[in-house]
Amino acid sequence: MMGGMGGMGGMPGGLGGMGGMPGGLGGMLGGMGGMPGAGGGSGGMTGGIGGGGLGGTTGGASSGSNSAGSGAGSGSAGSGSTQAGSTGGGSTGGGVTGGGLPGAGGGLGGLGGMGGLGGLGGLGGLGGGLGGVGGCHDYVIIESRGTTELQGPSAGFRGMIQRTLSSVPNGATVASVYPATPDFAGSPPIGARWVKNYLQQGISSCPQQKYALLGYSQGAMVTWQAVADINPNDQLFNLIKAILLIGDPYHIPGLPGNVDDRGMKTTDGASGIGRAVFPGMKMMPWAQTGKVLDICVLGDMICQQPGANIGPHLTYGPSPQVQNMGAQFLIQKLGGNNGGQ
Repeated sequence: MMGGMGGMGGMPGGLGGMGGMPGGLGGMLGGMGGMPGAGGGSGGMTGGIGGGGLGGTTGGASSGSNSAGSGAGSGSAGSGSTQAGSTGGGSTGGGVTGGGLPGAGGGLGGLGGMGGLGGLGGLGGLGGGLGGVGGCHDYVIIESRGTTELQGPSAGFRGMIQRTLSSVPNGATVASVYPATPDFAGSPPIGARWVKNYLQQGISSCPQQKYALLGYSQGAMVTWQAVADINPNDQLFNLIKAILLIGDPYHIPGLPGNVDDRGMKTTDGASGIGRAVFPGMKMMPWAQTGKVLDICVLGDMICQQPGANIGPHLTYGPSPQVQNMGAQFLIQKLGGNNGGQ
């Protein structure tokens, strides 16, 4: 669903990194189940993620304006922009943790020398060992990136997260750990499991800590699947203060919180491309309590069906309107002022 954006983790050849649109997109949509015209494949994906490792990703968690990361193999935390190793062998630890996953050197089940996408199979066992982000905070923002974005922060949220951390004290951010490949049957559940484990361990270690869950594209699927079975009477329901989605494949017509990139209702009645495979009733308790902001740019084929195209799906990160609207929503829900414009 992604590709083409400058900050999208080095995708080769713009959309070409998705296997040559529209053939690659057809293969992606086919994985969602019941999508018409599902053909082609996802060739070229290894250029977006593989290449022997997770090179170039920075720490997935940070507090305030500091970015933390863990070194390759050792799992020791450090500050600054420590990068994950990208050598052919060994295990990689940095980038996906930033303190959020203590001792994560090699925590990706030996991803060194990924050999394309096959090595990502080990991600399924990432549930254990999740920790906080350098101790307890007033809140933690958990972001889930879109398809083919490299492990770490998503390009779709950088502006709004930075503003939120600057405006609301004692916060931190962590990136969920999952493959983000076009395997829409297998990839999102891995991310959802990671998020659920993180939340469960967080409530045990830091029972007063609040959360905001952010999801871009496939990351929105991860987010919805992670919260689908949380009962409104559950303590976690109260601690999760905000769910913010952009380019949501599960976009439901008329859901409270549906807006376009200008805060208007032009896409309120749109159905996401994966709408048929996720029960909308599980979203309602979150939306009815004002916890959801689901932004769908007019013409984005991922969250607006029928018709539209892929171009608008790549505009969320660079859009000042989206970043400003997202920041205001997060700041309000997490207890700060609006920090200016």
